[in-house]
Amino acid sequence: MDKTSALLAALLASASPSSAAPKAPRAPDFSVAKVLGAPVAKVSGLKDLAGKVVYLEFWATWCPPCVAGIPRTNRLIEKLAGEPVVFLFVTDEPEEKIRPWLERREVKAWVGLDVAKKTLGPYKIRSRPKGFLIGKDGALLADIYPDHLSEADVRAALAGTFVP
Repeated sequence: MDKTSALLAALLASASPSSAAPKAPRAPDFSVAKVLGAPVAKVSGLKDLAGKVVYLEFWATWCPPCVAGIPRTNRLIEKLAGEPVVFLFVTDEPEEKIRPWLERREVKAWVGLDVAKKTLGPYKIRSRPKGFLIGKDGALLADIYPDHLSEADVRAALAGTFVP
């Protein structure tokens, strides 16, 4: 065996095998001071949602693609009823604008009001719609355009097998 082959063999032998996929980074923590259409009044951080898969979507009433995607998300929420999943739509619009808007439309997701931008800031939101899939352990699984989120994606996140 020549020196190069011996060195390569030594390096390969000393390398520890790793069959595990790289760990996803933690999702940025956030808080939403007021939540509408939910069994909670606020979300003080990811700790409040521990053990649940979270689909976090940033949207606005003035955003046509955001509004157009709501029925699709409503259907997804219906398909996943009873599962430990939270669909949280976050907007920076004031409550006096959002409440009347919600009275005219069916939105099955929780609606978070983030006028102080305590959630928009950590996620660096510059345009909408913008979505993030967060695992039960708080791992940031995907930055995903809302129309691309599927039932299979959420079920894989629930099972801990989601691959972006």
